[in-house]
Amino acid sequence: MEKEKNLSSLKKEITRLKAELRKVNEEKETWFSEKENQKKKIQDLILEIKNLKGKKDSFNILYQELKNKRDNYNRKVKELIIKIKSLNKEKKTVFKQLGIESEPSKIKEKIQKIQDSIETEALSFKKEKQLMVEIKKLKKSYDESGAARKISEEAENISKQIEEYRKKAEEAHIKLKEHVKKNRGGYKDFINLSKQIEFLKTSQGVAFKTFLAFKNRFLNMNKALKNKLFEAKKISEEAKNRQEKFEKKKKAEEQKIIDEKAKQIEEKFKTTKKLTTEDLIILGKKDD
Repeated sequence: MEKEKNLSSLKKEITRLKAELRKVNEEKETWFSEKENQKKKIQDLILEIKNLKGKKDSFNILYQELKNKRDNYNRKVKELIIKIKSLNKEKKTVFKQLGIESEPSKIKEKIQKIQDSIETEALSFKKEKQLMVEIKKLKKSYDESGAARKISEEAENISKQIEEYRKKAEEAHIKLKEHVKKNRGGYKDFINLSKQIEFLKTSQGVAFKTFLAFKNRFLNMNKALKNKLFEAKKISEEAKNRQEKFEKKKKAEEQKIIDEKAKQIEEKFKTTKKLTTEDLIILGKKDD
């Protein structure tokens, strides 16, 4: 009777444990899904950071190219300025030595201007003669300025190069500024993504710890349930064995009574006494 009460109590405990185990398992799976969800978000953000880094690397390459171009052009400008300063100094010395006051190119322009005046204007013979004399002097001065012309041409050529390189340097600088402006905010995006990843890692850690706590609770409860089931099974088997023994003993006792009555009936039959219906039933049971 006591064991039957224990079995009834065990069954109630088993029912309670199964219900609680289902709840704990649901919580465990929920936190596992949360952990996996955070993991997926972290992976997506890491991929985003990799893409951002790829863009940043491309930005740095182009930035460096434009910066190098600008710096190279500026360096050439500086080198040519030093060179033209030296040429101007040399030109001044040569001009002084040759007694040249104007640039040879200016002398040539003056000659051409006077020639045009002679050809297009109605000048007096005296005036034309004066102009021809002036042209002759200018041509002589121009011819004598060979070395000066060479220096002046070189200086002019360098001036053009300086302007060209300055223009190229300015173009490269503008492109550089536009490139920086276009890619502004990349560092902030990187920092924001990094902060999000750190936050999600913390959340993932909490979810994982909570999942482990429910998992351990589930395992402990499952173990307790198995023990209870084993105990209940043992009690049920013991009860079954007792019942079988009781029924076997009862059957044996009943058979013993039947055997004894059968002997009495057989003795009755031997004395030729009439057998009753009950006697015949007992004899039938004995044969069974």
